[in-house]
Amino acid sequence: MLRRSHHKTKTPTEKPPVPSAVDYKLASQGRSTVALDALPENMQAAKLQLTPDLKQIIEIKAIENSNLRRELAFFKIKEEPLGILVSALYAVHRELEETLEQYAKEIGVIDDDERTEFGQEF
Repeated sequence: MLRRSHHKTKTPTEKPPVPSAVDYKLASQGRSTVALDALPENMQAAKLQLTPDLKQIIEIKAIENSNLRRELAFFKIKEEPLGILVSALYAVHRELEETLEQYAKEIGVIDDDERTEFGQEF
């Protein structure tokens, strides 16, 4: 009987990327990257950050809520003309289908007339 070994394959530990010039350029603009966040001094600073109190959390959430309301209003404004366009397209689509059906019926009548006129059945 063969025995299977149940060795776990070891994966190499991933190290964070080394910050590049682009990372530092982003940092100068107040932005962050994984490479910068993984620097030892930034990791330590994250541990020492104070958690905001309830009043600060409410203020932050109120600002986020305000931004979301503005974004929602913006999309509602943009959605109205799009809705009108979609309705118009559906109307054109329906009219085109009706026209094609009518055309097909007329062609069918002409084809039937031609068949009987010549005494041929196709």
